[in-house]
Amino acid sequence: MDPDSDFSLVITARGPATTGGRLPLSELARVAGEFQATLERIALGLSGGAAQSGGRRPADIVEAVRLEIRGFRVGSAVLEVDRAQGALFDHELLAQSFEVLEAGASAIVAGDVKALPEPFTAPVLDGLLHMSGGIAEAAVAAVDFDLNGHRMLHVDSAFRQAVRVMRRSRHYDQASLVGRLQMGDFALSALRCRIDTIDSSILCNFDESMRPQVLADMDSMVIASGIAEFGIGGTMRSLDLVDLEVVPEGSRRTFEELAAEQGVGLISDAAEFGLSEDVPEDDFESFFQSALSARAE
Repeated sequence: MDPDSDFSLVITARGPATTGGRLPLSELARVAGEFQATLERIALGLSGGAAQSGGRRPADIVEAVRLEIRGFRVGSAVLEVDRAQGALFDHELLAQSFEVLEAGASAIVAGDVKALPEPFTAPVLDGLLHMSGGIAEAAVAAVDFDLNGHRMLHVDSAFRQAVRVMRRSRHYDQASLVGRLQMGDFALSALRCRIDTIDSSILCNFDESMRPQVLADMDSMVIASGIAEFGIGGTMRSLDLVDLEVVPEGSRRTFEELAAEQGVGLISDAAEFGLSEDVPEDDFESFFQSALSARAE
């Protein structure tokens, strides 16, 4: 794209949810926000920086590729987008970012990992996964991005699956965790769950093929493996599930059952904690010294 040419970006959402030219505000925020963030990550990669899924990106990068909504057209939720007015930087980086995005999307659809541009890092792929997270035949079935009359990007369920395959094929951030599988969301537009570990709760995404297994393993201790997204400091933020294995647990018993097994009864009165006879002071001192000796004090 010539940075000096007329600029025209049109985003078109199609599907039952767009009837009458309407679009759920949550989907508008998801698509527009992740598209803008994806451009920023690509631009940062082109400029020699390290793209991150989260965190603040340099102001000059953000400004160079910033886009603004110009208005809606009548139709299936057609949104017109323009370059930011009053930008302090030229648009060459924006043009390069669009070119990389289109080349990367073509490589994803073709399943050609070797053709994926260098700036197409794991956070860029993660962003495309998030952007396509709301795609569903019963809601928003597809979103098209047309740049100067040319179809640059077509996002549908097939594209989302192709991104997942590409993300896994690059073997970025393979990770496993052990925890209890909780809080499943099995809507086609979401497909996510939560795994509670000893010190944190990890949001996990999964595709439709894993839906029966996740449902069957709910509330079990599991070993989950997949593609992890890490934040600053190395903390795991989310996991794209690839494999799930249930960890066998011992049977759970009540306090009454455990007490009966050990031949003791439940305490009903605090007075029962008292001793039936006094302990001689010398015996207590001997016990106390033995305890300190065991602690090497």
